Amino acid sequence: MYNAFESYEGDGGKGSTKLHMDMADAVNVLMHASMRDDGSPAYASWNIFHAGDAEAIREFLIENYPECSDSDPIHSQNYFLDNSLRRHLWEEKCVQQLQLQKAHSSLPAPWYSSGTTSSLHVPCPRSLVIA
Repeated sequence: MYNAFESYEGDGGKGSTKLHMDMADAVNVLMHASMRDDGSPAYASWNIFHAGDAEAIREFLIENYPECSDSDPIHSQNYFLDNSLRRHLWEEKCVQQLQLQKAHSSLPAPWYSSGTTSSLHVPCPRSLVIA
């Protein structure tokens, strides 16, 4: 189960969950999200990448962060792909992601998929691992 706090996914943002790889199928369920100050609903931004793109993501990170070449940049869970990095990942490696979740909805995360999370305006995302 993941509990998250409000975060920022814009340029320089750190998100609430860094890039990682799910080792089992999971279902991300957004149980609650507070309303935004303007009255619009809050949401979580789950950036889930296809398992087949893992090598391209690793190459991209090593090219942009040479210090991560000594370890696996996905498994190290040291990197968050903010808006700018995800745009560059698409432009350089043609890697897309599944994104966005509103309260009381679910989003599947297949095994060996990679992903990051940003909790936008204090939602409480939770992941249920299906073994």
